[in-house]
Amino acid sequence: MIGHKILRMSLVVLLFAMASVNGNPAFSNCNGRKSSPFSDAGKSVFPFIALGFSLLKQDYKGAAISQALIHGAYALNNPIEKKLDKKRPCGCSGSFPSGHMVAMSASAAYMHGRYGLEYGLPLYMGSFILSIDRVRGKAHTWGDMAGTFAITSVIIYTLTPAYFEESGIIPQVSANREQYMLKLTMPTR
Repeated sequence: MIGHKILRMSLVVLLFAMASVNGNPAFSNCNGRKSSPFSDAGKSVFPFIALGFSLLKQDYKGAAISQALIHGAYALNNPIEKKLDKKRPCGCSGSFPSGHMVAMSASAAYMHGRYGLEYGLPLYMGSFILSIDRVRGKAHTWGDMAGTFAITSVIIYTLTPAYFEESGIIPQVSANREQYMLKLTMPTR
C-alpha cells in the first residue's frame, strides 16, 4: 500500500538524518547544551505525516480528527508544563511533559488508533529515536519522555475512532418459507 511505503520511507529518512548529525550538534538548549535539530523537526513533521496519510486515503474526516487531537494535546501541554514547573537536567524549567514527545506520540497513537498498528509503529519508533536526542541534549530525562509518551499515547489512541473502508452497518437479509432474518454487521478494526 502506498501510504505504508511513505511511512517506512519517512522513518528511513529520519534514521539517516539522526545518524548524520550524531557527532555534529547544531541546536542549543538552555545553558548552552547542544542537541540536534531533528527532534525539533520530528515535532513538526509527525503531525504532517498523520495529516498527509489521511488525505492520501481520502479520509477527510480522519484528517480533521488527526489535527484536532494532535494539536489539542499539544495545546494542553504548555499550561500543564508551566503548572508542574519540573526542572530540566540542564537547569531550566519545562521538563515535563515534553512538548516534542506530545506531538510525536500523539501522531503515532492517532495512526495506530485510526489505521492499525502497522501504520503507527514506524512513528512510535521515530518518537523513541528522537527522544534519545532530547535526553542526550539534557532537555529531558528518560522518565519525562516515557511518562509523556504513555499518557499521550493512551489518551489519543482511546479518543481516535477506527477507520473503516466500508463505513457503517452492513445489512444482510435472508428468508425462507418459515422465517425472515435481518442481520446487521459492523466492520471491526
